[in-house]
Amino acid sequence: MQFVYPNTLKSEEYKLVQGTLIIDSGENPTDIEILLSRSIPGEGVVDKFTTTANEKGNFQFQEIPFANNSIYTLVVMYKGLIHTKILDLSKEIQVETTLRIPQTSSDDSILNIPLISILILGNNESKTELKFLEIIKIKNDSIYTYIPGLKPMERMRFSLPKGYQNLNVDSSLIDAQVIKVDSGFALDAYVHPGEHDIMYGYILNYKNQTMNIKKNFWYNTEKIRILAPENLLINLNATISTTEKAEIGQKIYQVFTLENFNKASSLELNIDKLPTPSIYENIENKLNQIQFQYVPISVLIVLMFFIILMSYIRKKLMDPK
Repeated sequence: MQFVYPNTLKSEEYKLVQGTLIIDSGENPTDIEILLSRSIPGEGVVDKFTTTANEKGNFQFQEIPFANNSIYTLVVMYKGLIHTKILDLSKEIQVETTLRIPQTSSDDSILNIPLISILILGNNESKTELKFLEIIKIKNDSIYTYIPGLKPMERMRFSLPKGYQNLNVDSSLIDAQVIKVDSGFALDAYVHPGEHDIMYGYILNYKNQTMNIKKNFWYNTEKIRILAPENLLINLNATISTTEKAEIGQKIYQVFTLENFNKASSLELNIDKLPTPSIYENIENKLNQIQFQYVPISVLIVLMFFIILMSYIRKKLMDPK
């Protein structure tokens, strides 16, 4: 009897990548270095291959190992700007591509915002703070790469409500640097033609059961979507196109959609029915902020007695007897 063993080792597949580097300004692309990187999600870049363009902009990578779990990216550094293009090597043995380097412009009128999503994440009921997450899709609809000017007001700007705290910004833009300005923050980043994502979160504190927020728009904005927990009362000073509900993480949210905000316009948002902590929770929050090594023992004893007393009263009030 003859046994046939399956071949468990698949032979490695190689690809040929050929392309053309086009510089829109008409400059000679001779000897410009082109990088082809292979990365694996969760592991990062695992392979790098380099070549140079000839006088016609033609370049070639031979014997590039292919794997289905890999992402292949062309990278060119030209005059301080990084240009990238993701390649699909899964279909053909010989892959043809073009990488274009646009001219640059500092005119921010080439930028617009197709969508802003504002997510009100709710709050910790023992604290008077509200968490926000904003996701902006910004679009460069021109044939130029937008480059910022030298002054803060000549960079991409995004407004934030007064009194914001714990700002955290992330984006899909290359080498973006965050600069805080009076009315929010600016991004020192260049924007290639196409759509890009900017995401940022922050916290706002409130004193009563209501909060008023004003947002200014530096760019023409096509659509704004606001998601808020259903227990909050939301009032807007603009016409709402649609209102619906959505479930996110087993929690029901109100979804308000607004449209067509011109550059330099604004939106006022009033949030009502915010929960406020009890007296006991307020005291507990205050204590959590105290650096006890600097507090006299006598003051701590008084505070502890007061906490015990409040706890006793609270239990009595909750006791049905």
